[in-house]
Amino acid sequence: MNRFEISALCTAILITLLAVPNFRMISEIYLAPASTAKWAIWIAGEVVITYGPITVAALCWRWSKRGRLGWLAHLLVLPGAILLLHAGQAILLSVSNFPDFDIAIGAPIMPATFMFLAAFATYCAALLSRLIAASREPAA
Repeated sequence: MNRFEISALCTAILITLLAVPNFRMISEIYLAPASTAKWAIWIAGEVVITYGPITVAALCWRWSKRGRLGWLAHLLVLPGAILLLHAGQAILLSVSNFPDFDIAIGAPIMPATFMFLAAFATYCAALLSRLIAASREPAA
């Protein structure tokens, strides 16, 4: 594991620790009388929306080190993370009792939004650090 992957893992653990205590309260608001199938879909949506962006960032970072087209992986980070953020939100809303997340001021997607911002900021900082380090190396 490199430094970026370690920071991604630490961020995922931190967001999990911060979000789990509120998970039951928030999901009960949106899934008041819910079946087991709805709970399973809700949890799948939470996993996609919360861990999708950081997973995309970690995978793209790893793929960027392979071959000459590594820069293409850097271009896929933002669209991939946004895609998973919206896909997870659509999954959550598909089983929700409400048409949007306004009743709880966006609480079900707030940890995911923070994870998205942390993933993208960390990715940009790591990429900038890599570019600065590469510019300081003497040309061969």
